[in-house]
Amino acid sequence: MQGRFIPLAIATAILTTAHFSVAEDTSPAVTASGAKTVAVVDVGRVFKEYKLFESQLAAIKRDVKRSEIKITNARSTIEQLKRRAAETVPGSPQHTKLIESVAEQQKEIQARVAEMKVDFMNREARLYANTYRNVQRAVAEYARDNGIGIVLRDMASEINPADRDSVLKGVNRSIVFQDNADITDAVVEIVNSKAVEETAKGAPRAEKR
Repeated sequence: MQGRFIPLAIATAILTTAHFSVAEDTSPAVTASGAKTVAVVDVGRVFKEYKLFESQLAAIKRDVKRSEIKITNARSTIEQLKRRAAETVPGSPQHTKLIESVAEQQKEIQARVAEMKVDFMNREARLYANTYRNVQRAVAEYARDNGIGIVLRDMASEINPADRDSVLKGVNRSIVFQDNADITDAVVEIVNSKAVEETAKGAPRAEKR
């Protein structure tokens, strides 16, 4: 079941198509001519190194695992009922009762699985959306502070010739060359520092409960 829940298509879309633009920036440009500069950011690496995101995603995965265990146990119970039914006389009241119980519990499990799948997909979608917004704000903050007008997505990882997917992603990169324009480290530092600040602000409220 976990494989069906994580990751979502939305995660792939975010990490492969993200780009940022700071259109209303009024901060001074860093170039002598007054023109805005262009930078790049590895959104995938920001997500991977965003500690709050990783911990929240891990929590979802733990919940998925716990749910899988519950479903597995429920299915084991059904198998036990099937074995008991096989030991009874077909058509007898006991056999009929066991078969009906099996059918009812199978139906319940199917409904629970469908409900949990939707719940976990929605939770993960909200997590990716919220995280992406935080990354956007961090990128915009850094860009405005440093006279950057446009931030494009780039991948820092090298192409692995033995991996077809890696090669395809590499040759389809939007950025062919950049020289000292990567702001990924700065963005990672911003999102993690803000997460620490927000956690610290929220701690007193949690203690009062």
